[in-house]
Amino acid sequence: MGKVFFWMTESPDPCQIVTQTWNAFLDSMAAASVGVIVVITLLIVILYAGSAKRRRIHTPDDLFAAYTPMYWLLLAVVAAVVAGCTCAWQYHDLLPPESGGQISTSISIGVWTGLWTFVLGYLAILIPGITPAKFRYRPLWLFYHGKGARRA
Repeated sequence: MGKVFFWMTESPDPCQIVTQTWNAFLDSMAAASVGVIVVITLLIVILYAGSAKRRRIHTPDDLFAAYTPMYWLLLAVVAAVVAGCTCAWQYHDLLPPESGGQISTSISIGVWTGLWTFVLGYLAILIPGITPAKFRYRPLWLFYHGKGARRA
């Protein structure tokens, strides 16, 4: 897992942090980040699928209303906060206290985890069967040649 945080191969304070200690820290944070990404992405998909299936269409305006199940993707912010806090905690425990860079490292790992969680969660809800067909956008001219209205 050493290449997950490829941009952080140099420690923020080379004078205080030994390279082997920094690599061990990055490996533990990579494992924690991947675990957070998997758990929160699964949670997004499960909660999204439940919300999407419970949503009903009662009037024609319901088709054009805000699609609220998409708000479950905001759980990526929770993933970012959890990863950032875990990083700060591990940084404090595993690395020398006089070394700098705890905040910048925590923010970097938190943002990385949050972005990947959001992207993977969004891609996962595009899997057929998760979003009900009545809410999927299908441009007729693109998929149903000859069956829809033709343009002149």
